[in-house]
Amino acid sequence: MSATQAQKDELRGKLADTKANYFTDAQLAVLIERYPVDDDDGNEPDDDGWTETYDLNAAAGDGWDEKVMAISDSSFDFSADGATYSRSQRLEAYRRNASYYRSRSCAETVLPAKAPREQAPEEGQPFNAAAEDD
Repeated sequence: MSATQAQKDELRGKLADTKANYFTDAQLAVLIERYPVDDDDGNEPDDDGWTETYDLNAAAGDGWDEKVMAISDSSFDFSADGATYSRSQRLEAYRRNASYYRSRSCAETVLPAKAPREQAPEEGQPFNAAAEDD
């Protein structure tokens, strides 16, 4: 798997890193390749005919989280010389951006499985008859 330059550029835009000040192309590729999804033809990432398709919104959510961690130690509010400095506003904005992109990421479907599995009844028996054999 390998992210294309167009995908890296799109993710860089979602991360407001247009001057490449924060993320390298290699770092963007790692973020992108965490989230492979089915392609337009319905091929899954493990299929032979899969066209490399990724969830860039989920990758952007992770990227914003990384930016939050990078600035978290210096994002505090303070007052000095009669002025108030609210550095935490940037931190909150980054967190909102992470949430924004995560809310737009691809939905995942998880099907519930009953454990242990019940055995299907033989024809003509009620469904709970197998439990009554004991």
